[in-house]
Amino acid sequence: AVAAHLDPEILVVDEVLAVGDAEFQKKCLGKMGDVAGEGRTVLFVSHNMTAIEKLCSRTILLTSGKINEIGKTDKVVSSYLNKTNDDNRSYKKEFIRPNNRDSWVENISILINDTPSGIMQYGDNFTIEFTFNSINGLINPSIGLVISSINGEAIINTNNQYLPSPVYEKPIHSGTISCNFGIIPLMEGRYTVSIWFGENANAKHDYFENIILFDVIAREIWGKAKLPTKNISNLWWPTDYLFSTVETA
Repeated sequence: AVAAHLDPEILVVDEVLAVGDAEFQKKCLGKMGDVAGEGRTVLFVSHNMTAIEKLCSRTILLTSGKINEIGKTDKVVSSYLNKTNDDNRSYKKEFIRPNNRDSWVENISILINDTPSGIMQYGDNFTIEFTFNSINGLINPSIGLVISSINGEAIINTNNQYLPSPVYEKPIHSGTISCNFGIIPLMEGRYTVSIWFGENANAKHDYFENIILFDVIAREIWGKAKLPTKNISNLWWPTDYLFSTVETA
């Protein structure tokens, strides 16, 4: 707000988009764009990748207060996302066979656009994949999944007992199951996944509560130069807006 009434040669802005309403943020972005357009320097500090990609032609990646990388914004943003993904290995888990179970899950992982990852951006394809083993074999594997916010609020549930799913003619002793959600419209934030797995809906299941987690990062994908407003809901929703012709005076 102070900088909006000054004419600095170098404007340093630290996480300004983390506060204020949409109109305030719009004014901040406009002021930074004006300053940069006049040939002056804007040092914009943020974790908002969309704003960085929109405002900055060059970007500096800091790690523990030291410069890790300097270069074109798209390349540095990619490095940041990859590093965040490497630091967060909670998007995949491996298990050993329980002593008292005939069937068990060996590993679980999240795939983003068919690649193991814990970082998803708006518009990405989301899949949960796991492998299993069974001594006696499974005819009708039962799978339940719940995606929750980091605060424990259940947001999405799915279960192959009420959705189309294969039933095998002969017992299956091992395999890989891919649960493809497609493009899920989650708002920016951190989420966890709980999983149920067993022979059928009535049998005892393995239950993994909040066993894996992933982060959603905002990205403008609609060509409107705008993002869904935060804190309204957990989901943005793809909607077709149809306008009828209206007679005007």
